[in-house]
Amino acid sequence: MNRFLLVAVLVIGGAWTLSQPSTVAHANGQASSPAGAGPAETRPKKVRTNTQGFDLDPKGGSQGGVSMGAGSRGGEPSTIVLYAPNLGLTYTLRPLFEWAGQSGNMTFRLYGPDDNEVYEADVTGRGSFLYPQAAPPLKPGDTYRWTIQTRALGLTGPPPSAKFKVISGAQRQQLDQALKQVSGDDKAQQLRRAELFADRQIWYDAVTAYSRLIADYPGDAKLYQDRAKVYEALPQTKELAAHDMAKAKTGQ
Repeated sequence: MNRFLLVAVLVIGGAWTLSQPSTVAHANGQASSPAGAGPAETRPKKVRTNTQGFDLDPKGGSQGGVSMGAGSRGGEPSTIVLYAPNLGLTYTLRPLFEWAGQSGNMTFRLYGPDDNEVYEADVTGRGSFLYPQAAPPLKPGDTYRWTIQTRALGLTGPPPSAKFKVISGAQRQQLDQALKQVSGDDKAQQLRRAELFADRQIWYDAVTAYSRLIADYPGDAKLYQDRAKVYEALPQTKELAAHDMAKAKTGQ
């Protein structure tokens, strides 16, 4: 009788054991999950550009109607449009400034943190201006203001104005490290740099990086689409965004 009881107990115990999920102890003392029930995948999420973050002062209205600095006389409103945020960011110490509008004798002016003029240049016949190496150096952490104005002061009102801040501190150090990882000149590395600037809402560098890529690879529709996403962030560059999307669709 005892033999039959022992056999019954062994059979029941074996069946109960088989019904439980198996675990395997690892050297670190942790047990693995049952086969087929592994931990959820932790794939890195793609960073999406927050296009609303390119302008740090979207309601500032500093483009047009600024009475500070040169060109504050009355007259017809300026028709110049600055392709820039009211207050944007730059990483480079030689930003590219772009605009559209009036023609004729034009002057670029840069004002420092105290709104004192620190540099000016003749930009007649241009729609862009790369801050020269020989110009007074920009300082990380400082905020500057730039304008484009016609020299016919009696005919126009105050020139449009935009501000930008040179990134500094931990933000600059982190970007320095990220850029070192993609410091080459091949297309993939250039594209990654453009994405780094766009992901961090650094307007001047993002636009310049995508524009250089488009100049080197004019047949790549994706590059026009990427730059269009940046242009879409500002009311003053939405027309440029539409133009880029049209280029992307037509391939011309």
